[in-house]
Amino acid sequence: MKKIIIFYLLLTFIIFNFNCMTNQPIISNGKLILNSNPSGAKVYINDEYKGDTPLELELQPKTYSLKLKKEGYKDYSKSINIERNKTIELSIELEKEESKQSSIIGKWEAISWNKEPNFDESKLFFPFYSGSTINFVDNKNFIMQYICEYSPDGYGDANGEYEILGDSYIKFMFSGLINVPMLYKYNFQNINDEYCLILSNEDESYKGIFLPYNKLNIDIDNLVGPWILVYDYSYVFSRMNTFIISFDDENVEIYSNSGDLVNSDSYSLQDQFLIIFNKKYKIVEFSKTRMLLSDENNNKILFVRYIEFEHFFGSNVQSDLRTLANCLEAFYMDWGKYPIQMNAERLSEFNAGSELLGNNYAKINKTGATSATNEKGPIKYIESLPKDPFDPNGNSYYYQSNSDGSKYVIYSYNKENGLYIYRDSKGNVGELKERPKP
Repeated sequence: MKKIIIFYLLLTFIIFNFNCMTNQPIISNGKLILNSNPSGAKVYINDEYKGDTPLELELQPKTYSLKLKKEGYKDYSKSINIERNKTIELSIELEKEESKQSSIIGKWEAISWNKEPNFDESKLFFPFYSGSTINFVDNKNFIMQYICEYSPDGYGDANGEYEILGDSYIKFMFSGLINVPMLYKYNFQNINDEYCLILSNEDESYKGIFLPYNKLNIDIDNLVGPWILVYDYSYVFSRMNTFIISFDDENVEIYSNSGDLVNSDSYSLQDQFLIIFNKKYKIVEFSKTRMLLSDENNNKILFVRYIEFEHFFGSNVQSDLRTLANCLEAFYMDWGKYPIQMNAERLSEFNAGSELLGNNYAKINKTGATSATNEKGPIKYIESLPKDPFDPNGNSYYYQSNSDGSKYVIYSYNKENGLYIYRDSKGNVGELKERPKP
């Protein structure tokens, strides 16, 4: 009898606890309703693709990272907090990306140029010498002013119409000078924190770097530094075989073509005038690269600011690293990780580079695999891997990831100065004396 009573008490206890467990309140989800203008934007929650707007989602209560992406519009990002039994409704106005057509309109001045040793300059109508300018007046017309030491004004003018072709080319049609259109490659780059326009011929054996034209205040701070004499019809400076004049806070020094110091003197600024060797010159134009003077007889003297050209290779590297970084970010969106390559090696078609090329050596982006956006692999993210200009064998850039593919670093090594030019998954860009790690 005692055993029967114990059995029934135990059975009652189990049934009671089972009822308690089954009657526990269920934690309700929250709802997210998304609309965008324009519609059709891809929605990512914690970097996972969920569909296109307009979209309704049921989510567990917690904080999420929301991203909207649409071609031709800037990415939208926001942190959202989903609460139990509550609905969040968002109507998002997407901001249109500025087109390259509108980005190029305005006046640009050449700050530096480069050419291959065997380049035939006669093939290029407009030489990108420092001090030259291009003014894209509107979305159709242009005016060029190029350095010409045989001209009474020191420069030549050209004008006509231009046309943007795709994302990489610009075509110039010159008025009354040449009937054959001139085709140039172009792109925009950030060099030394400056927004630059790069123009080159088809095989990039000749390049010019341009900054947005900006007149500077005529003061000592903006004057300080070396300037190259381009032409001088007054013969004041050219009689001294001048190549460079260099200003500090008090004095100006004159250097010859051979680099010898020819003369030095104090100088002063008075309103729009520069006084050197007790002679007064009117400052007609003063900008980032140009200082155009006029003597008492209205003879023109043009100096262009001396800018070291060493950064040009570096700018190419940064451009390539940015292109690769964009491809890596697209890869991450599709596959949830970066290409895994734990040891620092050159990118190639046989290692992590195969993931971006979408070839048979890919381990993640491979035939039969399906990305987070339901796209079948392999996916081609880049046509060809860029060549590292510092590598004598023409290989691509170094790439290294951590073990789970959540971080990466890409870089180039310049043996001449012992610096690593790098870019990583956190968006850090710069130069280091030690090899960067992810």
